[in-house]
Amino acid sequence: MDRKSHDRPRRGRCCNNGSCNGPCGVAGSRCGVACAGSGCPEALCRKAQFHSLAGRFSMIHYQNLAPVTATSLCPNCGCNLRQFDDFTYGNISIYRPGELHFEGRELRLPKSQYLIVKALVQARGRGLTRSFLATALGGDIFDQSISKYIERVRASFCNVKSDFDQISSMRGFSAYRWDYQPPCQLHA
Repeated sequence: MDRKSHDRPRRGRCCNNGSCNGPCGVAGSRCGVACAGSGCPEALCRKAQFHSLAGRFSMIHYQNLAPVTATSLCPNCGCNLRQFDDFTYGNISIYRPGELHFEGRELRLPKSQYLIVKALVQARGRGLTRSFLATALGGDIFDQSISKYIERVRASFCNVKSDFDQISSMRGFSAYRWDYQPPCQLHA
């Protein structure tokens, strides 16, 4: 075994003493949080950054959504860990593995529609431009096609609630926003 491969940190492992050798490869850094079975918080945030909508944007986009405290930032990569938390906004709840609950019922959406809904709901009533939403989807999607995706999202939500009107377009800004509605009261 050559010296270089022997000295290289093992990625994705977190020792019991809190020293982290996560995906960013910083050997001996201290995350201060014990692993919860699925790996170091740094590994979780890097994996979520790669696979989720929130990871495609910098923390600047999310700094107004939740207060950033010292415990909500990954000490190695600086990722805002709060952006991956489950959250509820009125009558919609979004969970980590792509689960979406609207009006108390589970709703499954294709990935592109889910990412658009997640971005709109996370913005909590603020408008998101078409180009921002196109960036959220990544790939070769142009901002002109976002209106078609929004149309499909509205159709999906109309299957649950026939008078769905919570995605409003902000004319003159070519932007969309999610309008707040209080959670439905389920009768026992």
